[in-house]
This record gives sequence, structure tokens and C-alpha cells, in this order.
Amino acid sequence: MRLSLVLVSLQLISQSPCLLAQSTKSLRGGEEASHGSLDRPASSSSPTAKNNAGAPLQQPTKVHHELATRVRNLQQDEDLKVIIGFRNTAGRDSILAKHQLRTSNFTYKEFASINAMATTISVAALNDLDLDENINYIEPDLIATCASQVVPFNVANIQGPPGYAGRMESTMEKTATTSGSCSDPSSFKIGIVDSGVDISHYDLPCRSRPENCVGQDFASTYDGDSWSTPLYAHGTHVMGTIGALGNNNLGIEGMIPDGNVCYLIGKALMSDGIGYVSDILSAIEWAAQNGANVINVSIVVSSYLQSTNQFFDDLYYNQNRLVVAAAGNNGATGEYLYPASYTSVISVASVDEDLQSSWFSQTNNRVDLVAFGRNIISTVPLTNAESLPLVVLTMEQDGSTLMGIYAKRSKMFDAPASGPIVQCPRKAATEACPGPGGHVCLIQRSNRQGYEGQARRCQAGLGIGIIVYQATTDQSFGGKLAFNTRVSIPVVAVDNATGQNLLSNYLGTSVTFETNNFGFGIKDGTSMATPAVTGAIGVIWRECRSCTNQQVEKCLKQTAQDLGPYGVDNAYGYGLVQLEPALTCLQSVESCC
Repeated sequence: MRLSLVLVSLQLISQSPCLLAQSTKSLRGGEEASHGSLDRPASSSSPTAKNNAGAPLQQPTKVHHELATRVRNLQQDEDLKVIIGFRNTAGRDSILAKHQLRTSNFTYKEFASINAMATTISVAALNDLDLDENINYIEPDLIATCASQVVPFNVANIQGPPGYAGRMESTMEKTATTSGSCSDPSSFKIGIVDSGVDISHYDLPCRSRPENCVGQDFASTYDGDSWSTPLYAHGTHVMGTIGALGNNNLGIEGMIPDGNVCYLIGKALMSDGIGYVSDILSAIEWAAQNGANVINVSIVVSSYLQSTNQFFDDLYYNQNRLVVAAAGNNGATGEYLYPASYTSVISVASVDEDLQSSWFSQTNNRVDLVAFGRNIISTVPLTNAESLPLVVLTMEQDGSTLMGIYAKRSKMFDAPASGPIVQCPRKAATEACPGPGGHVCLIQRSNRQGYEGQARRCQAGLGIGIIVYQATTDQSFGGKLAFNTRVSIPVVAVDNATGQNLLSNYLGTSVTFETNNFGFGIKDGTSMATPAVTGAIGVIWRECRSCTNQQVEKCLKQTAQDLGPYGVDNAYGYGLVQLEPALTCLQSVESCC
């Protein structure tokens, strides 16, 4: 039995390859200065580069405006977490010696690629450093958060758009060229900078292939978890989107289900899903130094920082890396969140099952691509509070499998159970749903009314279980039962598309219910869309290892399915990633594949 993971459902629609030499998609009026052409500008630290969105104007002080505002209410001896950029190496060494920033009294992290350091200093030291000619900038070590929110008991979009089942099987069977061991220099490597990953999860490759997962802790504060045993579920959920195993008769299936990838897992967030910019940069730097080709960062920071802009520029222009980041969940505000809004980072927004921009998805002229990010099922630690038991529905007629979740307050099946599906329409409360006994009732819940009456009628007719689905595609629904329903048979909730599929094709067909409790949860957010794009990059770049990061990015954008207004726009960027056309595009590039 095998289920496909909805959140990674990037379309495999066949279309003509889009060569790199072809003209780019049309841009909306006035858009060119923001989205521009498919080519990245020169490094944004160069004089000819376009300004980054939200970058502050030149200030008379080297101190970042947020930091300057913060210190007004602090005493001279109070400490600040800062990132200091130096003009040159000699000046840096002089400053470090003068202020003893490398002594045991300070926690510090150095970033050689941008000649900067993250450390803790006093307000008095800040004022002194601001006057030093060897200092380029002093910025706050800002708080970072996950770009997701938990939405339990919500099954809308649980199956994803039609036609995605089994979408990766044939492609992945022919691309497994290495085992993915992290000790093998030829392995393709994916960095996941987040809250850590539960490497004991049965549906992740780390459990069966520990050599394919290497990690390190970077979070500033140790609060009882580690990169391999996280308390916070976010990173494990991201990992499942990218790499949940296929062909193991368990749970879901990620973008790269064969497991033949090295995962470099940097834990930069603490157990509450919060971290510091310096921890995130340290984790990304570690992943890049250990060979990560693409790095997933489903994390957002509120402000532009010169240090981090230079850091990501260096990864993109000098190290041939791709960083994929979540656009953010503040909706259609037009504001910029980082690192997604830096020009050298791929910014990913979210769409729903109907290919419309998710209500929470950030919109701005830095959005590059979209993927599905609403009501996404993926792996979470089994012991985590977000872990929900999934229900696998196997159809006897053709062996196909569907997925649902138990309605809130519903009884669960203690063992696999089977019965023919019958429709239970809304009728008088005293009339039992027709059926042979031992059957399964299919019930549609109306927009404004519950379904408890129908559920009781099913039970009275000796039904063994209920499948309930929402009347429309745009409603979030988990099938919650009222406290006084008096329904003692299991109720499984599915989305509208699944319910309509059962109604049209499977009435009278026997269905088998199986409970899967190996740690899965439902989330939504641009955090959930981002690893779908990261996984897609892994699929096509692993096939074409000689391609550059810019060639990979260009093919993703050129072959994306245009959504919303014609051309590039602020909600969808270039559009929805199309996996096979993107791979065909790369294969058309000379000396690339």
C-alpha cells in the first residue's frame, strides 16, 4: 500500500522543453525592475546591482536602525547580540584584540566569507565600535521564526490536485545513481536548516540509512533536544516533504522517495521554533562547507540585514549553491521577509488545491515560484503533540489507496476493517441508512449543517464505519463530532475531491480501513511549500550534476506553469514548478547533463 504526498505535488504535465536561449515570460507593466529577467543581476554588493527590496537607505551611523532604536532604553552595561562587519582583515584583527571579542567571556561566531562576526557586546562597546573606522556595519542578531502554522483536523486538499498519485515513481527509479551516503563525494547533498529532524521516523531514510543523514546543533540555547531528536516538529515535517520514503507500505511519499541523497541537517531553531540569524547562518555555512548543493530554509526574519545579504550573495555567485526560502505568511501585505526576499535566494509562496494563492501567502515582487502549502500532511515525531493517526482507505475494486483522518472525538478502528460503500443521504432521523449490514456509509456534510443525524442512522443500520466529506472544496473540515452525538462507530473525514471520487466510482465497492500511527501531521504555510521546490531541485539537479545553480534556477522559472495575471506577478512569481519540463529543459543545455 502506497500513498503519495500531497504537498510535494509538483505537476508532471508534459510539454515542449523551454530552451535557455528562448525569450522569457512577459512581465507586467513596471515589473521589470523587481522580478526582472530570468538571469540574476550581478552580485548585489556590486555597484551595478539592483537594490534589494526593503534595504535601508545609507545612514550616517554604522549601527543598524533597529539596533539604534533598541539601545535608547538600555543601560551602558547591558548586553546586545550583534553581527559586526569589518572593512578588512587587518582591521578586524585589531578590533578583536582591542575589545577581546574572542575571549571566553563572549560567545562568538565568525563568517569568513563576508568578513563578519556574531557576538555579544555591551551598549558601551557598541558606541565605541560605531566610531571605529575598521567597522563596516553593526547589525542586530535578529530573532527568526518558522514560516508555518499548525492546522490539525483539517483535510481539505489532503489528496492534492488529481493526477498526482505515483508522480515520482518512474522518474526516481532511473535517477538513483549513488547510495546517497554523506561520506561519498559523488552523492547529491541537500541541506535542511530548521528545528532538527527525527531520524528515528519510520518513513524517513535516516532510520534505515543512517549514513545518509548527518547533522549538527547550532541553536544558541540548549533546551533539551538535539538535531536528531527534536521537540519541535517543523523540521521533521519539512524533511518528509523532500525525502519521505516510497515503496515501504507506510505513510507518505516525498519528492525524492528512493532515499539516495545525503541530508545535511542543521538545527538552528530551539524547541519553540525560534532562533537567531547568526545560528541560521552558521548552520547554512556548515551545510555549504560539507557540500550541500541546495539548502532549504523555511524560516523568516523581519528585516533586511547587509550581513545576510552578502552571505547569500556569496553562496549563490561564488559557491554555486541554491538557497530556497519561505516567502512568509503575512498575506497580501506586500512586505518583505528574509532571507526569501534577498535577490540571491529563491522565494517560494503557497497555493491551494485550486491553484489560487493561499490566504496567508506573502505577496511581493521577490516571489519566484509557488508550490502547494495548505493542509499538508508530512512526517512529525511520533511523540509530538501534532502527530495525528492517518487512515488508509484501500479500494478492493482496483487496489487504489486514499487517505483520511479520524474525525475529532471519533472512535478508531482497532484492526483493519472492510465493508462495501453505500451512500447515506439526508433523510428523516428515524430512517436507517440502507445497507446489508457491515457496510460503510458515505455522507456529505452540508455547508451549514452537521452530519450527526446521518451518522446515527448509519449506526442504526448496522454500518461499521463512516466516511464523511465536505460539500465544497473551499472549506476546512475535519469532521468534528459533537459531544452528545452518541455515534460509537469510527468516522473518517476526507476532502471534497475524495468524497466525490468515492461517490462516482466506488459505491458498492468494498473498502478496507487501516490506521497508520507512525507520526504524521498536518500543517500549512509557505514553510510547507518551500521543501516541495527544494525537492524538485534535488530531482533535476541530481540528474544533471554538471549544471550550474543559475541554469537550474532558470529552467525552473522558464517551465513553471503561469498562474494569476499573465506573466510574472507578486502572488505567484513565475508560477507553479513543473518537474519533468524543468528536467527536459536542463537536458537541452549543452554539457549540462
